[in-house]
Order: sequence, then C-alpha cells, then structure tokens
Amino acid sequence: MRVLRDGFAASVPIAAGYLPVAVAFGVAGQASGLPYWSLAFVSAVVYAGASQFALLATLSLGAAPLSAALLALILNLRHFVYGPALSRQLAGLNRRSRAGIAFGLTDETFAAAYGRLSASASAKMRRDWLVGLEIGAYLAWQGGTTLGALGGAGMLAWSPLFKPVLDFALPLLFVLLLPPLLGQARMRAASTAGALTALALQWQGESAAALVAAAVAGMAAAWLARVR
Repeated sequence: MRVLRDGFAASVPIAAGYLPVAVAFGVAGQASGLPYWSLAFVSAVVYAGASQFALLATLSLGAAPLSAALLALILNLRHFVYGPALSRQLAGLNRRSRAGIAFGLTDETFAAAYGRLSASASAKMRRDWLVGLEIGAYLAWQGGTTLGALGGAGMLAWSPLFKPVLDFALPLLFVLLLPPLLGQARMRAASTAGALTALALQWQGESAAALVAAAVAGMAAAWLARVR
C-alpha cells in the first residue's frame, strides 16, 4: 500500500494539469449540446484529451462517428512507441497487469513513469506505483469533466480569467515534467529531437502530424544515443 500511495502522490502535478483541461472538455461538450452522461462516458472510456476534443469538433461539424474514430486513432498513434520505451519497467508483469497499465497510460503518466520508475524494483512495486500514479490522473480527468459539464460555463461567465488558465494548464504541465528527465544524455537527445520535429511541423501547420512525428523522432534519438 505504501508504494501505491507513493504513486498516487506522484500523480498530484499531473492531476493539477488535468483538471483545467478536463473542465474545458466538459464546458465544450456542454456547449455542443451533449448530455452530461455522454461526456462522462467518453472521458471514462476514451480517456485521451486530444481525441476527445477532436471527437467533439468532428461531431459538431456533422461528421460520421467512424470519421471521428479514425481521427482519434491517428492522434493516438504515438502511444505505440510508449510500450517499447517502458519495456524494462514493465518486465516481470503479467498480461493482465500490462493491459490495465496500458489503459491508464497517457503522455504525462508515461513521462512520470519513465523518469522516476526504477527497473531494479520488484515487479509488484513497479506495478503498484504505476497503478497509484494512473489512478490519481484518471480521477482528476473524470472529476474535471464532471465539473466542466455541470458548472464550467458558470465559472467562465463569472470570471473571464478561467479561459486563459484552461488553455495554458497542459503545456505548463509538460514543462514541469521535463527537467527531471534531462539528467540522462539520451533523454536530452530525445527532448531536443522531439521539440525540433514538433516545431518544424507546427510551423507548416501540421499539428496532428507534429505530435506523432515528434514522439517517433524522440524515440529514435534516445535509441541512437543509447547505442552509442
């Protein structure tokens, strides 16, 4: 239980970043005319911020659900590189544990786990820490969705300052998660390659492609640095 609590405590910075973003999703969904139960279901099952916002956008434009699902798949292609990166940390875990951890794996929980989880710890300790980390992040996302869907519009009407805070929260979270990872040369190489790739594609207006390409470039740079 102590390791589980440690993992949950490590999720606090992630939860602080997730809450405003999830509130924004709830507000956007409410503005689109979707009922609360559908927003809660999407957050509980999909649990992917970019995909959920893309789903709202495509449905509001009258696109078919299949098109929205395809867009979500493209946006989440970067998750295919997370498994190999965490292979050492997940060594010794059975398929059931891996499947549960895979569902709760997000960009932020991956960054936290990769930078802080020791491969030398026992399989049970690694599993419990990851589960604690992911539970904290998941609860924050669901709570934020509920808050946004049921009362977010009132908050935005009460104070216009909430809007820029919501927009800035997630980028700030990534900035805060980055410094602990930069102690290793391969992580510095990965961060640099990913940032340059994302900036180059963003400059060309390819936002969706930038996310996937930056993840692949970062993984490739980390692998090359490790080989050398």
